Amino acid sequence: MIIELTKNKIKLEYIKGSSNLPILSILICTLEERKIEFLNRILSILKPQINKKDVEIVILTDYGEIPIGTKRNMSLDYASGKYVCFIDDDDIVSDGYVDLVLSKSKEDSDVIVFNGIVTTNGWDIKLARQGMEYKYGEINNVYYRLPNHLAIHKKETMIERFMDVRTGEDDEWAERRLKEIKTQTRIDEIIYHYDFRTTTKKYFV
Repeated sequence: MIIELTKNKIKLEYIKGSSNLPILSILICTLEERKIEFLNRILSILKPQINKKDVEIVILTDYGEIPIGTKRNMSLDYASGKYVCFIDDDDIVSDGYVDLVLSKSKEDSDVIVFNGIVTTNGWDIKLARQGMEYKYGEINNVYYRLPNHLAIHKKETMIERFMDVRTGEDDEWAERRLKEIKTQTRIDEIIYHYDFRTTTKKYFV
């Protein structure tokens, strides 16, 4: 199902794995110019995983007029899952990503965190760990992060919204979101590959 929004040339698209109310909403913000190179790749990974499962993918596309913080808030407004998470359009998730998240969602925690890897332009591989017990930083080539937009959050516990800015909205939001999180479930596997690219608009979509 595709819904076209005319204001500011925004296009909203839903891809649903089943006709049931979704347990998980995967939110992707992108630009029209990035669809062929990036969006199609992540969708080719996600679509087979959500087939016949109570999961929806919500894609919000524009032409760069809207700050990423604003787009994240809009995506949350259109999500109907019990849990929500963002996947950046130029990142990759594991083949078992959806099944692992759905399995852990049964624990009914406020947030589900996981391990990932971070690369810069495809190189300099480092481990990344999320958790409400961590402080933002890097120790012995391992990144430590609070549960940010990439973590899986129970939507009903999310009161804080993203700032309407074009960069830095994710970590700033995570600091405020932390105060709302009471319980946490962890996925020990590496299920997310975040690739920081110095030549693309990663922080400005």
